[in-house]
Amino acid sequence: MTDKQAFVLWLMTAISVLLVAVPLIALIIGRIVTAIKKSQSKQSAQFARMLLAFSVMLFGAIFFVRLSSDIFQHVSAGNGLRAYDWLENILDSVIRSLQTFSLDEDYADCVIESRKMMAALAGEGAFAVFLYGAYSSLLNVLAPVAGGAIIFDILSSIFPMFRLFLAHLAFWRPKYYFNELNDRSLAFAGSILETEKTFFRRPVIIISEAYPDNDNETCQERLYKAKLLGAICLPDDIINIPKNVFGMRKYILIAENEVENLHSITGLASERKYKCLKGAEVFLFTQDDMYMLVEEQVRSFLRDRIPEKEFPVVVPVQRYRNLATNLFDDLPLYEPIIDKEKDENGIRDLNVTILGAGSIGMEMLLAAYWCGQMLDVRLNLSMVSGMKREEFFGNVDHINPDLKKSTVKQSSLLRYNKRGDCAPPYCSINYFSADIDSDHMSCVLSNKTENGKTLYDTDYFIVCLGTDEKNIAVANRLSQEMGIYHLTDEKDPRTVIAYVVFNSELCNMLNVTKKHDYSICDGSDVYMYAFGSLDEVYSTRNIYMKELELGADKTEVVYDSVNYKKAMSDIHNNRAKDNYAYWSHLARSRHVKYKIFSSGLYKKSVFNTEGMTDKEYIKDRVEAREKYKKLIYGRDHDLSLMHRLAWLEHRRWCAFLRTRGFRGTEEYVKYYEKHSSHKNMPLKLHPCLVETDTDYMRAEFDEDGIIKKELLFETDTADESVDLLDTVSLNVRGFKPGQRDFKYYDYPIGDFKELLKKE
Repeated sequence: MTDKQAFVLWLMTAISVLLVAVPLIALIIGRIVTAIKKSQSKQSAQFARMLLAFSVMLFGAIFFVRLSSDIFQHVSAGNGLRAYDWLENILDSVIRSLQTFSLDEDYADCVIESRKMMAALAGEGAFAVFLYGAYSSLLNVLAPVAGGAIIFDILSSIFPMFRLFLAHLAFWRPKYYFNELNDRSLAFAGSILETEKTFFRRPVIIISEAYPDNDNETCQERLYKAKLLGAICLPDDIINIPKNVFGMRKYILIAENEVENLHSITGLASERKYKCLKGAEVFLFTQDDMYMLVEEQVRSFLRDRIPEKEFPVVVPVQRYRNLATNLFDDLPLYEPIIDKEKDENGIRDLNVTILGAGSIGMEMLLAAYWCGQMLDVRLNLSMVSGMKREEFFGNVDHINPDLKKSTVKQSSLLRYNKRGDCAPPYCSINYFSADIDSDHMSCVLSNKTENGKTLYDTDYFIVCLGTDEKNIAVANRLSQEMGIYHLTDEKDPRTVIAYVVFNSELCNMLNVTKKHDYSICDGSDVYMYAFGSLDEVYSTRNIYMKELELGADKTEVVYDSVNYKKAMSDIHNNRAKDNYAYWSHLARSRHVKYKIFSSGLYKKSVFNTEGMTDKEYIKDRVEAREKYKKLIYGRDHDLSLMHRLAWLEHRRWCAFLRTRGFRGTEEYVKYYEKHSSHKNMPLKLHPCLVETDTDYMRAEFDEDGIIKKELLFETDTADESVDLLDTVSLNVRGFKPGQRDFKYYDYPIGDFKELLKKE
């Protein structure tokens, strides 16, 4: 064998090895990058392309191994290589490579021939002979596997039921069953894949009622996007598709017509299908509280069929309610008033104006009502829309008539003792009917509120009028008007303008630069913030509400992202036992930073962060949080502040429950006699929905600085100066031995689980 012939054989061997090594290295690097970025979108399509590319390269590698062996045999026989010999060897190598994929090749002969060639090139006994023989054997193993994988991929693409069957075999992977293919489900599925995946437990997305429609371009695009996500798309509805009855399962009922979601859950709980709900979670998308009736019927049906510990957990997803709560967490209501001047009574106004009275606008109003409860802050809420005044307040009364009563001075709802003393109103609610599209912005802002000020004095605007175009246009007009107004105001005013932008790309682009300066004030005086994009509304953060503080009060609910499965089970079980508990704990945890503001610990706002990086701003907030912990936990308590914060927490709790339709009751003794509970949850009646007096707030601490749980004092309930919450505590304790003082739960020590004293 000549040197030229040896060089050709070495070259073909090197090409063969590179054809296998390069794609394998690229695949490994790709998996590492994917794991770092936590990105799984379009992974199925990328995997299919990589599998095809790898198979082509694998075929090339096998081809060069076969070709080099054939040429070596030809040369070893002492024959020269003519042109038609090359052609014959190439065609023979192609055939043998194809036979390797189809399991028709004689593998033993291939390995023997490969070892002989390498022995001639590298010498008998060389380590390269062993490596090349092993390499040839590896190719013979990889080829049929890759061929089978391609066949499986083709079958699963053509027959989604076959792919669903394979997915069900992977019992360790969590399954997410969606009841409809739409923009909502696509956004939520993408968020699940981005945040929920682990290397070995990649979620399986199964979307029912997903079928091609050649006459509907939007439908075709959605189906294409779903397949890029790697979703299994089935034309049948969620009730009839095959489902696992074990393993982690979540049913996402997210149809655009929310009545269909109620139909889906009742269908899943039917006589023939109910087993699929055992131990599952059901995320029911609905803006209406009627879900509670359906949930109760489902639980009643399952009670005789499934052990209670295996009952499905039904989680209502009221996305706009979540959106409002997240907005006031990301950009709190107090930001524009951190440095605001107080009046002679030590009070500062917080003026919030909402443009638009639709579903989002009403949820913003309700969230601002309870989030805006802060110490030494007078809350003024204003709503502007084209709706008639009577219709708007009718909608408020439909939610809860007590909402409006809580805004009226000397209302019976505000009475905090039998003597008739009243607490100050929770807020004022102003409504102005205006055509925001056609009316001049200055005319809209010139409307006067109950406190005698105009909407120009608004600290926090929320724009939610419908379309993105309208919201962006109105927000820009607002920023210009407020900028001009600030030029003539000597009090250094600051205004937040938060506006809904549903388009995700546009929303992100608008938030690249959030601050706009329109005045001679130091720093920014108008802070623009786009929110409410499709990806935000249907994200795991907005749906799961996972980014919360650790549990509040004695239940010690844990709801965090570290041990999500156990956390979800704990908090959902508590919600199942007491319908208001789930949201009540959520609201308390979100209000912690408002209590930190009420304690005077925040010094910086989003308006005066010049020279500060984002990390420094976050550090400032973290330091304030740690100061708050030390303030409420330790030997040197500021008891006066502790009592005021406890009073504030009870007021916030009352405000929150009223936004959920709860009302107070004096019939709690009768409830306990019949149901062993002082609350009547089906009727949304709670005896603790009464006002308290700061003079009667109290707390005692042990030698370790930990709050004592027995706060009740000896008193006469006939004393007309005793506040109403104490009266309830004493009465309940009379027929329920061991009952703690209800005021214990209001103290800020319960804001952090690690500060709670063990039972």
